[in-house]
Amino acid sequence: MLEDIKKTLWATADKLRANMDAAEYKHLVLGLIFVKYISDTFQAKRAELSARFANPADEYFLPNGTPALLADELEDRDYYREVNVFWVPEAARWEALRAAAKQPDIGKRIDHALSLIEAENPKLKGMGYTEFPREILRPPRSVAARMYSDIRRWTTQSKGGHFAAMEQPEALAHEIREFFRPLRARP
Repeated sequence: MLEDIKKTLWATADKLRANMDAAEYKHLVLGLIFVKYISDTFQAKRAELSARFANPADEYFLPNGTPALLADELEDRDYYREVNVFWVPEAARWEALRAAAKQPDIGKRIDHALSLIEAENPKLKGMGYTEFPREILRPPRSVAARMYSDIRRWTTQSKGGHFAAMEQPEALAHEIREFFRPLRARP
């Protein structure tokens, strides 16, 4: 069964990739996974808040909660920041991107969504880079430092390459977790 799932995922990814170079495709996919993850986390917190605002036994209860007041409260960033949930602007939310998935400018919309998320969450400034020895495009660190002024983590792996997510999923997942670990610390 697991093999069937892997084959289906691989075939789907290959179909989505079409004529795009795999080295570029991975950046798109990782960006989408990130947007999906933070959007899901944001939506879960939003649903929790909605329930709390309606619960008379909860300290967040809004006794005169008109729909407009509830909508305003759900857009208050402090509720999300207090539990270290990234603020996701409406245009960057997964449902907005999914609704526009078949539009010819979906790539620009995804780029714009990522820019909005970064602008609203200053903790996201900076980047990390994991170098795999068999990667096709491996910029020298000095070149990458000139291109990106805020590299916060640079790691060189001992094996893996062009399809690191398939070849070394544990190593890649570890790097992603380690990069975001400082962001998870409570303010």
